[in-house]
Amino acid sequence: MNRRIPGGSAGLVWLLMSAAACPRPPGGAVAPAPSSADAAAATPDEGPPREDSVPSVAANPCADIAVEDPLEGAIPLAIGAGDPIADPDATAWGEKWVREGEVVHADAGGHHILLVPLLWVGDAAAVAFVREAPEGLCVINVWAFSFGGNGVDFTSLDVEPAGAELRVRIGLVGHARGYYENPDDEASRVEPEDYALWAEAGTDGARAWMIQETTAEPWHEPVEEREPATEAAQKVLEEVRKIEETLTATRYQHRTAVNERRGTYYWDCAGMAEWVLDRAAPRAREALSDDRPLARDFYDRIAESPTDEPHRGWLRLPGPEDIAPGDVFAWRKPDFWRERPNTGHVGFVVGTPQPHPDVAGVWLVPIADATEFLHESDSRPEDGEGGFGTGTMAFQFDDSGTPVAYGWYGSLQDPATYVPTKIAFGRVSR
Repeated sequence: MNRRIPGGSAGLVWLLMSAAACPRPPGGAVAPAPSSADAAAATPDEGPPREDSVPSVAANPCADIAVEDPLEGAIPLAIGAGDPIADPDATAWGEKWVREGEVVHADAGGHHILLVPLLWVGDAAAVAFVREAPEGLCVINVWAFSFGGNGVDFTSLDVEPAGAELRVRIGLVGHARGYYENPDDEASRVEPEDYALWAEAGTDGARAWMIQETTAEPWHEPVEEREPATEAAQKVLEEVRKIEETLTATRYQHRTAVNERRGTYYWDCAGMAEWVLDRAAPRAREALSDDRPLARDFYDRIAESPTDEPHRGWLRLPGPEDIAPGDVFAWRKPDFWRERPNTGHVGFVVGTPQPHPDVAGVWLVPIADATEFLHESDSRPEDGEGGFGTGTMAFQFDDSGTPVAYGWYGSLQDPATYVPTKIAFGRVSR
């Protein structure tokens, strides 16, 4: 969901605003509700109710929402944790901030999130966790992110279940307009620039808390170029480069037919990987099988390998920080593609993985493979027959460093459409 909000002032001014922000996850002490005995002791005995007495007021549907002190220095909004709202579009969200644009409703695993564009001196975007109430909504918590500029776009909403809780990562882009630091000095002009903002929050339905405040800094610094980690990995890379240099024709097919002198390479991903390992790492090739290995065989061999020292020519890599050129990636066919004849995919890493500029936990990996479908920055012609080529893919890793999903089209692909499956990265030693 993308939205540009017009207006704003020049210059970048970061503000984090919260009506009742929780800077820590749940687990702290919360005052218990009074017991029935305590309630009875605190209530005077007025006898049975009279027939003409006023009916009791229904319990506040938002009363169980935990309200904590706002973040220090936060600018208050008009709406906070525990407040009921009847209509988000008609709500006055800020004391000075007013809604400017359509409120976006997002359903994240049964949790409801509102993305609210706001306007004052600059531009802002409010993110409100809410839940349904008998007449409207209850606000669990709300934050607003703002800076003086030329608009805010909502770019992504990534949801990760965590038991009964939910982790939500909100992506925004702020557009700073050009301005002069010194109005009398032409050389002091600051050109317009886009700034990425991220916010990570959690909710359990009764409260919501900020995990990571918004920042203009990337979630991970760029990684310096790495060298192949073993002689065998270096030979893998040399074989791949040799194919690139000699290639005159290639095609994706399930029977391997290679003529190095003519530069023709006809194969699928497993045939290509087997051919390269035969020449660069014969011991690792022998550990796969005596006959023609399939993509799932590469995955199984890597997944079964240790991470501390090689076994039968293979070492499993525990996380993205360990991956280097010459390494191998493989995955098993996703469950929802059971009807497809292939068993997965396999290929080689040909460059140093770099962090995705916008999405934490995602790494962009330069690869070489054999396929019918092109990746980002692919070397194969769009009107070709597939076969050997290089490109960039995205891989998503969990907190333990395990790859859990891939994005075939690299940074061009929305992370919400990544394909979850069993993935492994390995290194050949001989």
